[in-house]
Amino acid sequence: MDLVDIGQQNLFGWFVERILDARKEREKRDVLFEEDPAATIYLASLLAHMAQAPWLLEVDRQGERLDMDVADKTSKMRSPRERLDGYRTAADRYLLHLGLWDGLQGRQVGRYYQITENNLADRASAYYGFAAHLAERMPPPVSRTAGIFAEFARNLRTYLGILLAMRGDILHLLPVLTPGEEFHLLGGAGGARGALA
Repeated sequence: MDLVDIGQQNLFGWFVERILDARKEREKRDVLFEEDPAATIYLASLLAHMAQAPWLLEVDRQGERLDMDVADKTSKMRSPRERLDGYRTAADRYLLHLGLWDGLQGRQVGRYYQITENNLADRASAYYGFAAHLAERMPPPVSRTAGIFAEFARNLRTYLGILLAMRGDILHLLPVLTPGEEFHLLGGAGGARGALA
């Protein structure tokens, strides 16, 4: 991921500034809730961590890390802290996948039903809610994260909108072409061979 001439700047600080810029742009068109500094800091640290792990970008870009059995996995975890981390990690992945990548494009099909982007956004909200509930019962400093997770549970779609605004204008992440779009862009089967030869 090319991060637009960040150079030696502090990546975390850069993301905080970009999130606030994207929020300011969105507020010109939409009525948003009051900005929560802790949630902004959490989102910036999540983005900075993602940017420092290039393998995570490639894997998540295809939606391969979206785990549909989160409840099953977390029920097998022994401690409330492990369950908290399981729910938070799943919610973070859904948030980044839906906010930065191209959505599902039909790649995630459940065994008995079609999984939609709205469905995943609802799951992310629920998982942040579960993480908030678990964090409330933990001793400090973990209990202080409960408010951040509750904020994401309540206002997930606003944070998705901020990420979507950042995706193209700030991070310059381009949409992935579907196989059909690639086929037509290259002029069909004959055009593809000619263009690649």
